[in-house]
Amino acid sequence: MHQPLPIVHIDQLQPGIFVSLNLGWLDHPFLVSFFLIKEAEQLATLRELGLSHVSYDPQRSKSKPLVLQSDPEACAPVHVHITPESQHLMDEKRARTGRMAQHHERLLLFEREYEEAIGATKNVHNRSLSSYSSNHANPPSLHPHC
Repeated sequence: MHQPLPIVHIDQLQPGIFVSLNLGWLDHPFLVSFFLIKEAEQLATLRELGLSHVSYDPQRSKSKPLVLQSDPEACAPVHVHITPESQHLMDEKRARTGRMAQHHERLLLFEREYEEAIGATKNVHNRSLSSYSSNHANPPSLHPHC
């Protein structure tokens, strides 16, 4: 049975911790919702998102969470301020996702049209064979050299 990942306070994070965000993919600027923290900028972005706690994977982490020096609940509330750069990344991700969804819809439409065309082609072929066979005793071979 799969065990839930432990939860740590945002102030316990450091490079080398593998985190799993409990956010929708479009609600953060990262490419994926689980990753190894490699640099301080990633920590800053996590704080900008207003997260107080995240899940972390001890098996995939290269470092251990930091020990909290004070009671995190006694700290002042976190004011969410997303930098323009992070907002730009999230906006780009949303736009890219929208384009991908439109592309997927077009592919589904083309696939349906292709299936209809194949069906119509088979019907024409079958009708022409049955018409020919009713007019001739021996229908033509599809491979005349056989």
